[in-house]
This record gives sequence, structure tokens and C-alpha cells, in this order.
Amino acid sequence: MLGIEIVTWIIVGLVLGGAAHYISTRKPAWGEVLIVGAIGALVGGLIFRSGGTPGTFSGVALVTAGVGAIVFLVIDGLFHGKRPPQQHPQT
Repeated sequence: MLGIEIVTWIIVGLVLGGAAHYISTRKPAWGEVLIVGAIGALVGGLIFRSGGTPGTFSGVALVTAGVGAIVFLVIDGLFHGKRPPQQHPQT
């Protein structure tokens, strides 16, 4: 059952990562948000399972994976931030 959960968490992370690409004002690279979202969802899902939750597939596990993805995407946005446009010297 864990295999199905992991695949589902990754899908949740990919979907939220794709949504983050459209929502973000800094327009991060697709690969960046998809990977960060998937990793966050995996971490959130695994933390939820390690908390002694029974091994059944549930909506709560999906929400937890989603929260993990969002937390990782926010942290990624804070580290990269909105960079000011580069100014080219005038010649």
C-alpha cells in the first residue's frame, strides 16, 4: 500500500508545483517547482505516516502531502526571492 501512497504524494506535489509556477510572481523554472513540490509532498506524507497513522490510504494523508509541498515551495521562494532586474551599463 505504501507504493500507491508514494506515487499519489508525488502526483500531488507535481500538481501543486505546477500551480505554484502560475501563482508565483518570480516565475521559477518548471523543473524547480515540480521537483520541490514533489519532494515536499513526499516529506509531508512520510512525516504523516511516521506519526503512527494506520497504513490506510486517506484524504488526510493527501492533505498532509499537500501541506508539505506548499511549505517546501514557500521555503524555496524565500531562498530565491524576487530578484531585481539586471541593469545593463549604458555605453
